[in-house]
Amino acid sequence: MWPVKQLDKVLKIEAEQAEKKILCLLDHDKGLKEKVVMSAYLDGDINLGKAAELLNEHPVVLRKRWQERGIPLRFGVTSVEEVLAEWESAHSMQVESHS
Repeated sequence: MWPVKQLDKVLKIEAEQAEKKILCLLDHDKGLKEKVVMSAYLDGDINLGKAAELLNEHPVVLRKRWQERGIPLRFGVTSVEEVLAEWESAHSMQVESHS
């Protein structure tokens, strides 16, 4: 477990850069990435829109798949941050669809 301990130290020093690298690493293991994203969603760290964006899926498709797996879903926004995250997710999907 030493790599996790050391990675935690790096995260505290260079959080933004480390986050980008971790997300890049997770792109190589889709199963692990979905578990990490699902865990973040369940912890309330991200919303469904952000989860869908990170997993490169449409939010409706992800919601249906998670419902079928028994993952508890949160509906509605509970903070300004969630409203902004939902808007950013929807905006990025719209921009991608017009590219």
